[in-house]
Amino acid sequence: MSMLSGVETTFPVDQPLTAHEATVGPFVDFTGRWVIVTGASSGIGQAIAIELSRRGAALVLMGRDPRKLSRTAEAMMSRNVDAVSIDLLDTGSILPCVRKLVEA
Repeated sequence: MSMLSGVETTFPVDQPLTAHEATVGPFVDFTGRWVIVTGASSGIGQAIAIELSRRGAALVLMGRDPRKLSRTAEAMMSRNVDAVSIDLLDTGSILPCVRKLVEA
């Protein structure tokens, strides 16, 4: 039984993607789209940010370490990269950050 049983999705979650589905489709090309990536200073978040950049996304990178975020931003293929140093455990900092991003 799938962990996602009963969850409405637009794709078959129990079947692996075909080679065609993995390379073509609405979720592959992010050109002209802004994406916020949290945890972008290292690990999985950084890998996701780099891949989204390769796929044309404009990025807002979020993480706690400004030096690591800066290095991640420098690795991006996209010229539309903004790095925001934020600790998401500090819930009082989230709303001001979102407001700043919306105003930009």
